[in-house]
Amino acid sequence: MKNGNPPQFRLRRKEDLSRVFADGCAKRDGALLVLYIENDLPTRPARMAVTVAKRLGSAPRRNRVKRILREVLRHERPKLRCGIDVVLAPQHANLTLEQARDSLVKLTAKLGIRTQAAEQGA
Repeated sequence: MKNGNPPQFRLRRKEDLSRVFADGCAKRDGALLVLYIENDLPTRPARMAVTVAKRLGSAPRRNRVKRILREVLRHERPKLRCGIDVVLAPQHANLTLEQARDSLVKLTAKLGIRTQAAEQGA
């Protein structure tokens, strides 16, 4: 099985995540919170992370939400600008794949981090 989330596309260091939370721009709707910040790698594709709060439920429920968000990211990553770090945080545990995809497309468009080709195709 091909890995849809290779390491070069992940935010892994605590410092990187903390920087996004502290200094990043954010938009939210009822399903998702999207934070982003420009990074120092302008030619590399967007790096991403998913965070799920314990308040959303048990570990199996949180893991399901993470799997859904990672699947959405796998399809939407090529449509995002290069040189940014993005963090997704779900707002509730009953998130469906369609809700997550619609929410991510809408919020990334509002933040202005989608590519022009993705905007024209949406």
